[in-house]
Amino acid sequence: MWATWAYSIVMFLLAGATPAGAGGPLTLTRPELSDSSFTLLGDLPGGAVMSRATAVSADGSTVVGYSSSTGVDPNGGDEAFRWKNGQLMGLGSPTQGPGKFSRATGVNWDGSRVTGNSRPLSLDRPFLWENGALASVFFEESIAGQMADNGHFVVHSHYGPSIWSAVVVSSGGHLNIPMIQGGDPVQVGVRALGISSDGLAAFGKSSISGGQQRAIRWRYGEGSYSIPMFTGCTQNEITAISGIGDVAVGVCEAESLSPQVFRWSPSTGTQPFVGGIPAVAMSDDASVMISEDSIWDNSNGKRTIPSYFDSLGFAIQWSNVSRLVATDLTPNGRVMVGYIEWTDGTTEAWRAVIPEPAAALMLAPALLMLRRRGNRNLNKYGE
Repeated sequence: MWATWAYSIVMFLLAGATPAGAGGPLTLTRPELSDSSFTLLGDLPGGAVMSRATAVSADGSTVVGYSSSTGVDPNGGDEAFRWKNGQLMGLGSPTQGPGKFSRATGVNWDGSRVTGNSRPLSLDRPFLWENGALASVFFEESIAGQMADNGHFVVHSHYGPSIWSAVVVSSGGHLNIPMIQGGDPVQVGVRALGISSDGLAAFGKSSISGGQQRAIRWRYGEGSYSIPMFTGCTQNEITAISGIGDVAVGVCEAESLSPQVFRWSPSTGTQPFVGGIPAVAMSDDASVMISEDSIWDNSNGKRTIPSYFDSLGFAIQWSNVSRLVATDLTPNGRVMVGYIEWTDGTTEAWRAVIPEPAAALMLAPALLMLRRRGNRNLNKYGE
């Protein structure tokens, strides 16, 4: 009887039924039940059973990362992948052979452009995959990071006498990210770590005077800005920024204090992020954030991802999971990606479609009664 009642609630909410005494049909702007799903992406042929998702396109259709395979290194090694429409495809590498690899780190808004890193010769170098072809770009001794919706991506480089960073623009060329005045360009320099969805703001670390490092936010036309720290902190680091870079979240570390999570904006400055998380990704409006093991939103605060997935009815057998890690989130906060480390030693990339926070809260009791069974490897994913 309880299951029937729960099912009726879900059908009522999704069908737009008219409540007693209401003046018209119930209008739902929240996602429907069918909009929530959890998908294991598999792995590439050859090598160990291992795949890790690192980024998701803004439209949620495409996931990129890397998987163990024999497609680049015949002895088994990492190969960048692109997942779209249920198909996992290896992207190859500029060169193949023992010790070679490729790993995707970023993707544009619809999955048509992918960046990452490979080792075409003896040094690491960024690659760009586009129109079905992968090629080395930028300079050797450089590392590519995240990619914006428009195809811009960040790099930091040891090419030349200093450590420097730039935004590589989609039309070619690059924009240097300046170091904070007084820093040491040789030992520390500037290391770009991520980029905003609009491609006009980036974040990372910069050397400053006295041999220290500071978190910086760079925005086109504004230059680099050093993020202030709490009293007692010795260094700080931004871990994620919003769609236009007007909100940043990160961690402040001190010798005598446990790491503290902060939230920064131009209007508020640096503030303790009470109840927040050291986000690795956030929605464009900063209303939804994820860390490796937690999700935070304005309505519900912090929750562990396993408990959140359980509330959505994802039938994951947690006794077979060593660790679940989240790595990226779409700008609208609706699609999350990451990887699962299973107790049998294998690792698998995943993609989760999640409802808006208020919708998840409304549907959770009924969803728990209607948990769907997994359709792949029930020893790992299912009941």
